[in-house]
Amino acid sequence: QLTSFNKHDDVVVSGRRWYWLDDDQWKEYEEIIQNKIEENDRASIRTFSLLLDGKLYELDLDQKIQTNVLNGLTHHITDQLNNFIQWY
Repeated sequence: QLTSFNKHDDVVVSGRRWYWLDDDQWKEYEEIIQNKIEENDRASIRTFSLLLDGKLYELDLDQKIQTNVLNGLTHHITDQLNNFIQWY
């Protein structure tokens, strides 16, 4: 997988994209979150916490879920969005 570097802030940017399922719609994470997920994945850190929109979440890359730490609500996550798209 090709990895490039952003010259402005030295953040590693991967070609892979991550999404979370909000009810029945997949939403793409913001770029800074994409970078944090990729950074942890490359370091083989499979479970970690992130602050998303002022809320603390735990992401589990093996189970492919994100969990709101406060209320326990979970959402599926994926880096394989094409596997979930259905053509009609």
